[in-house]
Amino acid sequence: MSVKIQQIYIGESIRKEAPRMVRAAKRGKVPKDCWLITFSDIPGSELEIVRSYFLRGELVIRPMPKIVGIAGTKGEAFDLLVEMTEDCFRARKDASLKAYLGQEP
Repeated sequence: MSVKIQQIYIGESIRKEAPRMVRAAKRGKVPKDCWLITFSDIPGSELEIVRSYFLRGELVIRPMPKIVGIAGTKGEAFDLLVEMTEDCFRARKDASLKAYLGQEP
């Protein structure tokens, strides 16, 4: 079971490091060595799962995407995505994750 900190879903395996990671994410810094669930810029896609080191350094030209989930492993990131979708469906009766997580009105 995950926990939510400041509207970010946190995986069980990184619960101890979560407050530090969330503070870093809120300041626009990339948390170290984890998997991130972010809003997608790809048309037709809601969210993306990316390894945190892909967002580090000069490889990223665009601004830091909004982080909505942090997980310790790739499998845990998929579990968080399933949990987000289930929560969205319970709250909205649809799968509009961007609207549920606060990117769209």
